[in-house]
Amino acid sequence: MPFTLLFESEKAVAYRLIESSFNKQIISDRGPVIAELVEGNEVIFHDTKNKKSTGIKTGKYLYIEPGSSFYFSAKENEKINLVIVEIK
Repeated sequence: MPFTLLFESEKAVAYRLIESSFNKQIISDRGPVIAELVEGNEVIFHDTKNKKSTGIKTGKYLYIEPGSSFYFSAKENEKINLVIVEIK
């Protein structure tokens, strides 16, 4: 994925998304993925296959099904710290 790598092992890889620079970078055919908003007001998860959006609040997790097509968005210039963990 095109994000800052936090760690990688045989079974999982974790990335950090900061600020709003990750807006609308579509991710496809990955997963399963777990996303947690560590810092910031809200990040929106956009499921491009099912055309649904879900807000992620600070301290909350979101499970993303394997094979999904999605992207995240946040308000411009908002300080964000979103961690996503992908199970291999």
